[in-house]
Amino acid sequence: MEAATGVRDIWYLNLLHFAGPIADPDGLLDWVESHRETFIGTITIDECRLIRWDYRVIDGRYDLLPVTLAASTFTQPNLR
Repeated sequence: MEAATGVRDIWYLNLLHFAGPIADPDGLLDWVESHRETFIGTITIDECRLIRWDYRVIDGRYDLLPVTLAASTFTQPNLR
């Protein structure tokens, strides 16, 4: 959806990471298809970050910590 200025006023982000094998890939695809139109909510953000995850051992356990590679603040009023 683009405003009269040609600037998008809506953005989508989808990211899913599986840390192991998927036990039922066909079942997962069926679930995704059946929930494709499910409304989850609306949120307005003013910053976007590109991150990578850093594995570290802290107090004897493994932790994943986000490391920011780049960030951008949305300053255009019609994006808020």
